[in-house]
Amino acid sequence: MPSAGLLLLVITSAIGYGAIGEIAVLLVDYCFSSERVADFGNICKNMTANLCGALLTSVLIKLRNL
Repeated sequence: MPSAGLLLLVITSAIGYGAIGEIAVLLVDYCFSSERVADFGNICKNMTANLCGALLTSVLIKLRNL
């Protein structure tokens, strides 16, 4: 059964990888696009969805291993 520490590591890793992806998209958009598609509202929504997905996944992992 996964411990609380391991599940916390899974959650923080997923959030961190999502943040790295969002930073990469923002940098590419600012450096190479004149249309400025990426904005902070969209990034905030993506990061919130990433957090919800990471939390849901950790709950499912915990429930599966009861």
